[in-house]
Amino acid sequence: MLKSSHFLKGVRGKPSPLLPKALLVPVLLSALRFEAIKLGWVNPELGATLITVGNVLVFVLLVRALSWALDHTDTQQGITANALRNSEEKFRAINQTASDAIITLNAHGEVMGWNRHATLQLGMYWLVLNERPTQK
Repeated sequence: MLKSSHFLKGVRGKPSPLLPKALLVPVLLSALRFEAIKLGWVNPELGATLITVGNVLVFVLLVRALSWALDHTDTQQGITANALRNSEEKFRAINQTASDAIITLNAHGEVMGWNRHATLQLGMYWLVLNERPTQK
């Protein structure tokens, strides 16, 4: 779901280059309209029509640029998710076929997982006891 913060932050968390353009373009088109009317190039009605059409075109281009950037980000996220899934599958295959006991711990020293050889060598009781967070 696209939130308003996406428009402000941009696609990758960086400041969006679209926001200054979205704020500046109508101001510049209005100034151009008033100059054209002052110089007699267009009448006020035509000037209003031109600024409306100009604003619509600019915002269509800005929305298209944003949709392209979001699509590109979604594609990259899908590629990254597939790579992570493949890496996890390889890890599981190596972990389960290894002839050594492998116990996976998190940064807090809690047991996150183990392979078949760890169960055989250390016993399920030890692994289940150590699966709970350590008390300090």
